[in-house]
Amino acid sequence: MSIFKSSEIHRRSFIGTLLSVSAPVFLAQKSFAQNEAQSRQERSSSPPQVIVFDVIETLLDIRVLEPHFQRAFGRTEVLLEWFSQVLLYSMAGSLSGPYLDFATPGGAALDMVATYRGVKVSQGDREQILKGMLSLPPYAEVSTQLQRLKDAGFRLVTLTNSSLVTVQKQLQHAGLFEYFEANYSVEPVRRYKPAPETYSLVEEKLGLPADSLLLVAAHAWDIIVQSKQDGVRHL
Repeated sequence: MSIFKSSEIHRRSFIGTLLSVSAPVFLAQKSFAQNEAQSRQERSSSPPQVIVFDVIETLLDIRVLEPHFQRAFGRTEVLLEWFSQVLLYSMAGSLSGPYLDFATPGGAALDMVATYRGVKVSQGDREQILKGMLSLPPYAEVSTQLQRLKDAGFRLVTLTNSSLVTVQKQLQHAGLFEYFEANYSVEPVRRYKPAPETYSLVEEKLGLPADSLLLVAAHAWDIIVQSKQDGVRHL
């Protein structure tokens, strides 16, 4: 499998973007992989045609759920603990075989965190947390930067672990739906990112080679993809 050009956002926010007429330059906050990523991008002879965005924590801010976790657990930081468990068990499902809609690991992980912490989460709090994932706000700079990218002629799409129905609801609520020409879910391949099949799906749907695509994600693991020539690249 070939690979997307990739960019990591090491903070919990949207990518800072500079655009020029000659070539786009994408800036991410300093991370362990930035120098290597930057040198690889500089060697690229052409800018990407399509920018592929992860959604949750890249475009949308889950911190809006903190009050629910403060009320249910007495600690806001349990939010990130819970979401990390959601990602862990969705990936474990991809490795072990069974595929479940992303909402299922979400509920199961919440129950596990509550059990581990000895907390009984009320049905009301549980529903507010899980339903709250459908109404996450965008980071403050997202709309402006997406518009700049569109004005510069880039095609924008999303790729998410969530169901297609879910991501469309999320983007519509956040006021971002209009910026993207297409939304892609892992549902057709029934495996979660970073399984290679998820990225191949986007290549096939767009009918473009991987080196025409730039993947933007807030999570380092999201942009680990395998190349037959180079092995696993950490971009």
